[in-house]
Amino acid sequence: MAALPALPRRAAPLRGAELQEAAAVAAPDCRGTGLVAKGARGGRVPPITGLLSLAARRGRGPERRSPFPSPLLPPRGMKLTKAQYDEIAQFLGHVQPTRQSLRKLKEKFPSQSQSTLLSIFSQEYQKQIKRTHAKHHTAEAIETYYQRYLNGVVKNAAAPVLLELANEVDFAPSLMARIVLERFLQEKEQAIPISAIGHEHEVLLREMLLEKNLSFIAEDQLRAKGYDKTPDFILEVPVAVEGHIIHWIESKASFGDESSHQAYLQDQFWSYWNRFGPGLVIYWYGFIEELDCHRERGILLKDCFPTDIVTLRHSMAQR
Repeated sequence: MAALPALPRRAAPLRGAELQEAAAVAAPDCRGTGLVAKGARGGRVPPITGLLSLAARRGRGPERRSPFPSPLLPPRGMKLTKAQYDEIAQFLGHVQPTRQSLRKLKEKFPSQSQSTLLSIFSQEYQKQIKRTHAKHHTAEAIETYYQRYLNGVVKNAAAPVLLELANEVDFAPSLMARIVLERFLQEKEQAIPISAIGHEHEVLLREMLLEKNLSFIAEDQLRAKGYDKTPDFILEVPVAVEGHIIHWIESKASFGDESSHQAYLQDQFWSYWNRFGPGLVIYWYGFIEELDCHRERGILLKDCFPTDIVTLRHSMAQR
């Protein structure tokens, strides 16, 4: 069985800081993951051994911590007009998805929330990645990338090999790292789960509900009862938010643009409405304000956890 060539332990073709920024433009399953965050803590990550150790630690779910220290709340998103969003999307359509472009984006739209711009930047890049995803996952392409990575590390272990290769073929650096890692694991016949979908915002939302003394049923409990499509939380006792009754809450760790929101409406939100009644969707990184047009029909959009929740107990106490 083939093995990776011996590399100096201090070799660092992947730098934590570079991976952390690269994750900002990663595909949906690599954004804000432990692969980046944990790698960044040590400053430098060894080539394959670092990726393996980080991937192995992904399975330790209880050890992962929310990026928002309690009791602090996450950065609040922003509601943008469709015209504002289109201007940002048009700008991104004429630049390469690089760290330099992200800096230019911040400079061009200084009045917009940094977290909102980052989410939009990431989503637009994700759309581009989806369009070209297939060509990077052919057997020939995977083998080419893997061999080029190995050869590059052998020639210069200190060079950012993965980043340079990803930029050359116009692919997300974190996804390129995943291709290389999976190819290595295939060679070693190991099976380390490297799913990179985090649940930090759901954990944070759970803490907020508990802090408000709201009784709820979580998604995993609903699925255990046989439900297939369920929101993140169903409130056992409905509440009112801005005069609208809320039976369920869905958390989205992204910016609510038109295409993604319409897809969510069709695939998720209206199904929740049919089964559980009206509900609340939180886009933690903001949304296009014109999309919040279904309040009267039973779907309310917010960019943060509501502070004006009215409970049955609170309502009776005022009488």
